[in-house]
Amino acid sequence: MTNTPVAAPNGAGSAEKYDKLTGLLSLAFFTSLLHAGRGGLVHGPASLIYLNVPNFKAYNKTYGFLNGDEFLKSFANAIAREFPDDDVARESADRFIVYLKRVDSKAIRRSVSKIAETVEQYASGMKLSVKAGVRCLASGSIDPTMFVEQAKSACEYITDRDDTQVLFHSVELEREIDFQHYIITGFEDALAKGYIQPFYQREIRTLTGQSCGYEALARWVDADYGMISPVVFVPVLERAKLIHLLDIHIIRQVCADIRTVLDRGQSAQPVSVNLSRLDFQLTDMFMEIERCRTEFNIEPSYLNIEITESAVAGVLSKEIKRFRDAGYQVWMDDFGSGYSSLNNLKDHEFDVIKIDMAFLRQMQANPKAKVILAAVVGMAKDLGIHTLAEGVETVEQFEFLRSVGCERIQGYLFGKPMPFDRKNDASMSFVGEDSSVVHPLIENTGLRSYFEKIGEVNVLGSAPLESRQLEVTHGIPTGIIEIEGRSVRFLYVNDACKEFIGSLGVHNVQEAERLFAALSRLRIIDLVIQTAERSEKSGRAESFEGLINGVLCTISLRFIVRNGERVACVMVPKNITGSLATRQDEDTDKLLLYVLRLFFRIDLFNLNDGTAKNIYLTAKQERITDYKEISREAVRHYAEHYIAEKDRERFRMYYDMSTVESRLLESHGATLVEYFYSAGEIPVLQKYYLVPFQVGENFKILSCCMELGTSKELALFIDAGEVQIAKAIASSAAQ
Repeated sequence: MTNTPVAAPNGAGSAEKYDKLTGLLSLAFFTSLLHAGRGGLVHGPASLIYLNVPNFKAYNKTYGFLNGDEFLKSFANAIAREFPDDDVARESADRFIVYLKRVDSKAIRRSVSKIAETVEQYASGMKLSVKAGVRCLASGSIDPTMFVEQAKSACEYITDRDDTQVLFHSVELEREIDFQHYIITGFEDALAKGYIQPFYQREIRTLTGQSCGYEALARWVDADYGMISPVVFVPVLERAKLIHLLDIHIIRQVCADIRTVLDRGQSAQPVSVNLSRLDFQLTDMFMEIERCRTEFNIEPSYLNIEITESAVAGVLSKEIKRFRDAGYQVWMDDFGSGYSSLNNLKDHEFDVIKIDMAFLRQMQANPKAKVILAAVVGMAKDLGIHTLAEGVETVEQFEFLRSVGCERIQGYLFGKPMPFDRKNDASMSFVGEDSSVVHPLIENTGLRSYFEKIGEVNVLGSAPLESRQLEVTHGIPTGIIEIEGRSVRFLYVNDACKEFIGSLGVHNVQEAERLFAALSRLRIIDLVIQTAERSEKSGRAESFEGLINGVLCTISLRFIVRNGERVACVMVPKNITGSLATRQDEDTDKLLLYVLRLFFRIDLFNLNDGTAKNIYLTAKQERITDYKEISREAVRHYAEHYIAEKDRERFRMYYDMSTVESRLLESHGATLVEYFYSAGEIPVLQKYYLVPFQVGENFKILSCCMELGTSKELALFIDAGEVQIAKAIASSAAQ
């Protein structure tokens, strides 16, 4: 017949033959046409197209039923224009059927595409999609009802798939549909028999390489089909409105597993559980989780609530707030996979964002991926949100994420999801062992907030010494150190900080840690500890200067967090010696000449081998190391020739190199200073500095000698700061 909608013709029988709204064939009359063939069967060649607009209900709700009816008329017209010589009927609502006495898959795809274009133009700004399931019969015959049902099942199969507009029925599709039916009908039985259970995948803290949590992932191990992928059964359960039963079951089992670990006397790690958008529509998910948690006496801190980015738009802010107010962390899963990521961060409060693994797959092929990843991590830190990257499979990916400050990673590099080992009571592992990877150490749960506070530092920013604020920053030499007792560990260094470490003649972070340990003789470690303590008290960055490996440096520290004796600080170092070296040679020469004019001699004592060497002296001084290279003998020789007799014994004690370290500790200073009178008819008061420093394993003392003047000269002008000079003059006058 020829299609002539959209007004139903008048006349007897028209009410039964045509659809009142669209003027197309009614379902009853269309069905009678299909049964009119030989033996009541449809004979090939023939095709049947089942069309649907999945989001038509939203259109009706937004624009009203009258506009909805107008839309359906337009949809019917578009179908009739594309199939003018074929039978077209309206099954119900927004569902239409087309019967063709031919098989032409390419022509069918083109026609459905044109119909979809017409629908989009009529949609008044709302995006409406058209889905089409097609059953082609090249030869033979088929029952009409089966013919329609197979086309309809193909259409329904792609209802929620944005990447498919037309799907042709096939034997493989029929098997898949049967399998989905098996999932729906066998779901409750699978729950009861324990076929569905959580598998746990480790989450690793990049600062330490230790396991700091797990994600619970639903796995269906079926007696007949074996392992059924969640990619298969989760969408089926969502369409069947059963997904909330799955998620409640998994969460209840997670609580039971955590309770088992705690009852073993072990320390349980937090577990992330996934919630679907439909969970919040089908039940009060907050109360369901609260019931599970209280049943097993589990603290909220043991459960992290993961909501996919695509689901966030459907979850009211008040639901997220309910969880956070109750003590749960709420995480956004698959960040970057949708179009509203930034809006979600702006409009909702999240504790962690999980970066979509698609970024990691593109790291090698697309350089932009690294830039975007670094920007996402930096942005999250500035917003006070922690970061986790999933899908990490290579050491290179891990090292990059660590370098940009991503706090946690998850992926096959540290193991696949594994079931909980409920039988091994002696096991210290939360999950069953995966022999394919080396297991990391388990993080002390008491350090969770400690490391999260450290993780807030934006190591890519230009102001790491400042407290977090909403501003864009740029990178400078930055490290994060941890002080415990008298040891320093580097938790993080960026590339600029690595260059600073290299300027000290140190090859890597491990050597730098050993250097700091060796520098305890110089009290550098004391300066680090004292500066960190000052920063903790003041709440701002504090600095100190010191010689490290023969290089003059300024070290600025900002206190982050304390856990008992463990203190974490941001460190921004500066190589002052290197900075001076970058100035023009002329200026440098002038500066050095000025410094040398302050002293009449400079000597170097090596505490490792007990030797002394002259560095600089004026014409009035002799190079005593030419005669006495051993430091003790050189000191005795110098005292006899250059120090007033009354001060010689005190001078020899002052230059006793075996006691320098202990005297430095007692004085709480970085240098030692003392005053002595010179030998001769007119004694001159002299100031002697002992400046300790270290180059590699060699501990050395730099001795610098300065003339202050005779007693008469000093009596005329006494520097108010030189209290010790005044005391020395008074002592001399008394004698």
